[in-house]
Amino acid sequence: MQRYLPQFFVLLFVLLGQASAVPAWTIPILGLGTPPPPEALRTTDISPQCSANNGTYMCCHATFDGGNPIVKKVTDKVHYILPANTVNGYLCEKSKDTCKGLLPVCCQVTTLYPIWGLWCQTA
Repeated sequence: MQRYLPQFFVLLFVLLGQASAVPAWTIPILGLGTPPPPEALRTTDISPQCSANNGTYMCCHATFDGGNPIVKKVTDKVHYILPANTVNGYLCEKSKDTCKGLLPVCCQVTTLYPIWGLWCQTA
């Protein structure tokens, strides 16, 4: 399983990129690539640490910041709209405490948990 994990993330990133290239009004339920996240996808498990964005507190192994020049270049190539002030978490765990050794984020969309936390902010 572990040796296929990098290929899985590349495929998932490309598929989401292609989906987000479609205008949001054509996918009213998903609204991929448009800030703020669609109401139907927003988490209802709001953590006290995440009162700023009403997200779920998660500890992630990696994050992608939309403002990072390398990430911007990659997202432009696959037509994925990732706002500069948005962080997406990868391989995340829901947490009530501190994220020992992991990156703490508050994610508004946890539908793809535990693989992705979307529309996140650093906690």
